Order: sequence, then structure tokens, then C-alpha cells
Amino acid sequence: YIPTLDEVKALIESTRIRGNNEKQFEFNSVRDRAILSFLAVTGCRQSIIRELRISMIEYINNGIAFNVDGEYTKSGKPQRIVIGNKARKYFIEWLNLRAKKGIKSELVFTSIRGSQLTRSNVKSILDKAVSKVGLNVEGKQFSPHNIRNFVATYLVQKEVNPILIKEVCHWSQN
Repeated sequence: YIPTLDEVKALIESTRIRGNNEKQFEFNSVRDRAILSFLAVTGCRQSIIRELRISMIEYINNGIAFNVDGEYTKSGKPQRIVIGNKARKYFIEWLNLRAKKGIKSELVFTSIRGSQLTRSNVKSILDKAVSKVGLNVEGKQFSPHNIRNFVATYLVQKEVNPILIKEVCHWSQN
């Protein structure tokens, strides 16, 4: 299942809706919005979300770049991931809240206790958004990889050069 642009926007905005008995709403809302928007503009693998480090951040004109070491990538090669606009805004909101909560972890995206997110944590963030939106995923699992597929499909529809798409999605150059 490949979501539409409107569905991806709705998933990101769903983080503003409080669920039943949702604990730590402000923390989860801001963090989850930053994660979902990061996935939506970068098409990165969920493992990158879990492994991003504060030391990888580079502030650039109207954006933020993440210089990801090869040890954290599927290919083993370093990656440069850039975000701007709303994703940048949501990311800055997250960094500010993180500081306010006293999270000292070198990991960018953490639990409220500062521990590393697991694959199931990232999946749960997405599942919660899908549920809040009422997204019909045609009886299939919906994972961060569906967002990755959205990014590639969106870029193809916008007639972006295939070489640039490979670069953005960090596909091997075979």
C-alpha cells in the first residue's frame, strides 16, 4: 500500500489528536510529528530514525542536514540526509522539548526516559497515526517502508530525475 500525499499529511497531523488514556501526550505528540515528517520528506529507513545522533546534526541554510556514519546505514556507506520547511520546524520543536525534559541522550529520537526507540516503538507510532486517521490500508500491514515507497512514488510523479531519486532514497547505484 502506498499512501497519497494527503494521507501522509493526515498521518503527521494526527499526532495532534489525543488518544484515549494517552500518557505523556505532549512528549509523544511532538516527537511523533517530528519522526513522521522526517520519514515523509526523507524516505529514510526506520533504522536511521532509531540511530540518529545529536553529533550528526548540521544546521544549513533553511534546513538541517544529518551526516549519518556508514555504521548506521544498510549499505555501510555514509549518508547525508537533509530536511527543510515543516519537517525542520517539527524537528526544532522536538529538540526544544527534549531539552526542556532534560533528555541527555546522544540519540535524537528517544523514549521519555532517553532510551533508544525499538523497531516496534517506531511501528507503534505509525500504527497509532494510521488508527487516528482511519486509513484503510486494504488489510495490509503499514510500516515505515510504506512511507519510503510514498517518497519514491511522489518523486517519480513529480518527474524528478531518477538519479536524484536514487540519491534521496539512498538506493545502491547498481
